[in-house]
Amino acid sequence: MKIVIVSRVLNEDDIIESFVRHHAAAAAQFVFLDDGSTDRTLDILRALKNEGIPIRVVQMQSSTADQAPRSTWLYHHADQEFKPDWVIFLDVDEFIDTSLAKMTIKTYLSQVPAEVDYIRWKLVNYATTPGDDPLQPIVPRRMRWRTKLPSTVDKVAIRGGLSSHGLVINSGQHSASCRDKELTKREETNILLAHYPERSVWQKIAKNTIGWLKVTAAGQTVVKSGRSYHYKDMFEKILYMPDTVVFNPRIITPELDKTHYVHQPLAWGGGNLKYYLPQDNRMKTIQAVLQYAEHLAKQHGRLMEEVPGAKEATESWYQKREILF
Repeated sequence: MKIVIVSRVLNEDDIIESFVRHHAAAAAQFVFLDDGSTDRTLDILRALKNEGIPIRVVQMQSSTADQAPRSTWLYHHADQEFKPDWVIFLDVDEFIDTSLAKMTIKTYLSQVPAEVDYIRWKLVNYATTPGDDPLQPIVPRRMRWRTKLPSTVDKVAIRGGLSSHGLVINSGQHSASCRDKELTKREETNILLAHYPERSVWQKIAKNTIGWLKVTAAGQTVVKSGRSYHYKDMFEKILYMPDTVVFNPRIITPELDKTHYVHQPLAWGGGNLKYYLPQDNRMKTIQAVLQYAEHLAKQHGRLMEEVPGAKEATESWYQKREILF
């Protein structure tokens, strides 16, 4: 049973080593598509690869939110390069939880009927709490409270060998389709993805700020599509009412309503970390946002210089005058 785990990454040095070590026993290969990380993410992945963990990193920096074509590329690259039985799509804040299935992910996938082309499993969200140990570097050991019920969000694992059928991964990695084959899916409830999306106030600020800016940079068609709108509310709160976020410890560590949350830590399978370093999340957030802003400005400059008519069109926008008062 050959499994390839594919992920997109951007500035994930607080969790990337935990992610790799938790899944290392299952993955015959990791493929990471880096979106221009500027923290220690790439250094940590390089060190893990030097340990002998099978890791490939491809960098494909983007100024915009274009998840579907990138996810599709990831599948085709993994399928054609490594000939896997299964390709599993995971963000690096998502950890496979097989406790309900009572078997390893390899064993589970080996028992999936041949007619099933892809599997969808749900995320279960973990939350930060006032009782979390800030000195615990392994995120699944630090964040131990989760929602009792899974979220409505699905992610996919797809059988290998479908590149020749023109497989397309849809936005959000929630489903897939083929040009010339109708895919059979299986909804799985005994495999969950433990999800750790918000790990500090400052990590949340960076994630939502850069996330919404990428959506906006993709143009109004993408904005109006409603995809990635989960970034917008927090972005506007940060923009217009920053004190309600920056100085509010309850923004990600609320008093948990125990009718909806349960203390159920993930069964951690990764051993100790070697490369994690404590960090100042405030400085990291400021650097990440400024580095993205600089990248966006450089891309704008390239468009102005290299695309015929772009400079003239842009300058014409700035010729418009409006009497304000």
